[in-house]
Amino acid sequence: MTRINSKTKERTLLICIVITAIAMVFEIYYGFYTNCLVLFSDGIHMLSHVFSLFVSYLGFYLLRKTKSEKYGKWAAFINSFSLVIFSIPLLIEAYYRFSNPESIKLFYTFVIGLIGLFVNLVCAFLLNKSGLEDLNSKSAYLHMLGDLLTSFSILSSDILYSPSNSLGYLSQKFTAFSN
Repeated sequence: MTRINSKTKERTLLICIVITAIAMVFEIYYGFYTNCLVLFSDGIHMLSHVFSLFVSYLGFYLLRKTKSEKYGKWAAFINSFSLVIFSIPLLIEAYYRFSNPESIKLFYTFVIGLIGLFVNLVCAFLLNKSGLEDLNSKSAYLHMLGDLLTSFSILSSDILYSPSNSLGYLSQKFTAFSN
């Protein structure tokens, strides 16, 4: 059995929670401001990451306090299940916007998308650096990598978008794809 340094993992997770929460607020706000569903979607994904990272933090905290690894396994299960739960409303909104497309403000969407990508890369790096020897660490890391897909979707939809290109259908398509 591998010895897990819970204190180090807890500290790394707290750093990632703070960074992700700040980026989440920006992405949700600018998702509304720019009318970009894929940007709003990434903000909601970041909410799921704050939740997921907190669950992983609790798993390591309880491991350190009780010396029982069952909490890490439960944290990994909850993290996986939360991805599905957080995706459902976004898929419904993407379906709705296929019928009612809205124009988006590309500049803000692109800038905030870059910030989200940077945050996801930094957090994935920190989580990887702290070690992936247990299921709880792997689930937090993979959850963060999943949000990288949404960040790439934001940037891709902005690059491919043009006002003559169905007024934002790409935002809905990329939201549905990344969820």
